[in-house]
Amino acid sequence: MGLLAILALSAHGRSGGSRMPPQRQWSFPSVSLGNVRWKLEGFRSSIFVAKDQKAIQFHSSFSDGSATLKKVNEWNRTKRFSRAYLDDDGEPHLELDLELDGGVTQARIIDFFKTCRVSFDGWCREVVE
Repeated sequence: MGLLAILALSAHGRSGGSRMPPQRQWSFPSVSLGNVRWKLEGFRSSIFVAKDQKAIQFHSSFSDGSATLKKVNEWNRTKRFSRAYLDDDGEPHLELDLELDGGVTQARIIDFFKTCRVSFDGWCREVVE
């Protein structure tokens, strides 16, 4: 089974093991060219699959909000598994990486999705708003 299929099945909890929390809106509306579009509470995010399929990256950004360099620096100082930055236009971005080299279980991918969700929620509250 290919990595994208495993990602999609993990997100929907269809291949056994633990499932994603039902209280949240989890949606993968499209999978193409090695990338997955992930809709979180109506906001678009992406999961990019490295060409060599040895890593995946969650990415989200906003073109509005009240993000400042001080908030971004505080986020990066206090959070372990993600990083935030402001691009050249001052728009905030959030990224999380999962290294797949050496193997990974479906449970680990599900845990990564959960970590992305928790980070996204906190980042929206602490950096973007």
